[in-house]
Amino acid sequence: MEWESVRCEKCEKVIEKIQMYCPYCHDILGQISFHIDGCIESENQKDFLAFPIAKNDAKRFANILNTQGYMYYLLLDLAESENLQKDDNLSYNEFLKSIREKMKYDVFSQAKKGVYCFGEIGDCMKIGFLASDDIITVVKAFSEVIKQENFDMQFPTLKGRETTFPRFDGTVGKITIAENNSENMLNLKLNNNELEKTFCLTLNGAIDFNDYELTQLFRYDHEIKTNKEIFKDFVLSLWIQKEILDDLEWDNIQTVTIETKSHNVPKKRVFGLIGFTGMSKESYKKIENPDKFLDNKNLPAFPGS
Repeated sequence: MEWESVRCEKCEKVIEKIQMYCPYCHDILGQISFHIDGCIESENQKDFLAFPIAKNDAKRFANILNTQGYMYYLLLDLAESENLQKDDNLSYNEFLKSIREKMKYDVFSQAKKGVYCFGEIGDCMKIGFLASDDIITVVKAFSEVIKQENFDMQFPTLKGRETTFPRFDGTVGKITIAENNSENMLNLKLNNNELEKTFCLTLNGAIDFNDYELTQLFRYDHEIKTNKEIFKDFVLSLWIQKEILDDLEWDNIQTVTIETKSHNVPKKRVFGLIGFTGMSKESYKKIENPDKFLDNKNLPAFPGS
């Protein structure tokens, strides 16, 4: 079967070669799924077929996001990922694939209001939520998957010198969307260099998100170094921004103030720490004295407010 040209649904230009987006208006080609079988290699067909579905999921998420004006954004990192990758790169990639599949099929279904996984590449999962309760529900379910699947037995070459494998660090912040950018929320573009509040199309064909407040959250996530002591009792640690603690109505959790810089200007945010056991009973615990679990060599931390 040979590729047949299609006409873009948005700008009506004729598309002559296989691609997910229109080269003229950069809109995603929803009708491309009808022209795939036999036209491209079988291992690539799955990604092309799933693309229109990803766009629809993102659009539903964006519609609610535009209405409520904010979302919660979780950065979930595999601890010691660089060392694990060096130990066995093939097993490392297979492990990440398995983790993402478990998250997609066994965990995200637990969210009641809405959840979307951005980027979908590398060892850091970037997950957007529309409700604060869903953060705890999803992370709790993910922690149980980590415990139940016995990944250390499935990927023994990755455990190496780690006493606990796998273990994850998470940082979650509240991202507020400016009103003047809401109309552009799902203006998917080929060029990902523009710093504006929009869902965008990455070079690897995934839907991602750009935002100034998100850039700040990445800076805090980079600064927060959780030491290994917490993983004696937990498989996942989650640093939660105070604004989210307020939304959860958690007023009895101790916090620390984390400092970073933006354009050499000091910025501070207050975070609390939750440890997840991976067990169905006593699944998580609000950590007292969270500063004990910060690697203070890398980070200035202050008493929380």
